[in-house]
Amino acid sequence: MMLDTSPPVLYSSAPEAFAASSAENKPVLIHTTKSKTGSPHPMFTANMTLIKQHFIALQVMNHTHDMDFLQHIVGEVIVPHVYIVKNNRVLLTMPHTSTSEFEYKLTSFIQQNHPVSELAGKANSAAGNDKCLLSVRLFDGTSLKHEFTGSSTLADVRNWLNTESEVEIIHSEPMPSFAHPDAQTPTAYSFQNPSIPRITYTKEDESRALAELDLCPRSVLMLKPVFNEAAVTSLYEQNSRLWSACKATAAKFSTVLHSFFNYAVDVESDDDHGGSYKLDDAHYNPSSSVLALDTTAKSLIHFEAHEADDKKQTLPEQPHNLNEPKDRINSTNGDDHSALKHSSSKQAVSSVTKIEIIRGDKSSSSEKKVSSEDQ
Repeated sequence: MMLDTSPPVLYSSAPEAFAASSAENKPVLIHTTKSKTGSPHPMFTANMTLIKQHFIALQVMNHTHDMDFLQHIVGEVIVPHVYIVKNNRVLLTMPHTSTSEFEYKLTSFIQQNHPVSELAGKANSAAGNDKCLLSVRLFDGTSLKHEFTGSSTLADVRNWLNTESEVEIIHSEPMPSFAHPDAQTPTAYSFQNPSIPRITYTKEDESRALAELDLCPRSVLMLKPVFNEAAVTSLYEQNSRLWSACKATAAKFSTVLHSFFNYAVDVESDDDHGGSYKLDDAHYNPSSSVLALDTTAKSLIHFEAHEADDKKQTLPEQPHNLNEPKDRINSTNGDDHSALKHSSSKQAVSSVTKIEIIRGDKSSSSEKKVSSEDQ
């Protein structure tokens, strides 16, 4: 992201500014400010032609990600302030000043450092005893600062970190076995320069002088963790085998439980069918049972009534004495017919009583219906 100015360009993104610095081989002129408007400072706009010709202009606002990026390179940052940085080395710092004073300091810097790359290379090659202030960022985000000589090597920096810094760089206590492989404690570390692009120093680089690595007069280094891949892989395989064994045990236990409960269900089913048959409640329909009982009762009563009529028709006619009075004959026939009808009614009532015992209270309405039809 860039802010358009007239006529030059003022970068507001620190990574983009340092990338342009590496591409154009120009130092970065950084202005730190508390302002949130993003407008360039008057001392920048008044000297923008000079700045555009010799520098990459960058404005960094306080409490932003660009400020964090700048702290990785220059260490502690003052706000407001002006920095000139090249190849992650701070070449000049100056406080806020007037426009004329700012122009004078820029002009002096350009005259003394033109071309900047050649002068810097000569200074680094001849500065065997120059001071090098290093800020080393640890794994937990904290930083350690120490001043070394230009002839010191990264191996000397490593020795100071491990023995004299009084800080445990790599924890001796191992991580628990259940921890994720990504969370394992590093077994070693290497030095990394947070430039763009980042530079990771090898074992051969650690034997070179700090001045030769362009780390003078001050620079920021980061520790890059190195893990023992064989140990991490072995731990991961052990955890995988343990998890597989747990799953197999759980599967066996589940099979045993299923077999036990399935056997218990089979035994209970056999006991139920060993005695009287037990009707499943899910298939029982009370209305169908009542209807069947009503139909049976009607059929039984109809059958017995029909049988009684047949008996009545098949009875031989008894000869009667002509001398008997007519009303006596009629009385006798009426008594026989009443007795037969009474016998049939008793049998029907007995049948209905049996049906009532079977079906219970639900058949009371059917009984009344059958009795009414009989009457």
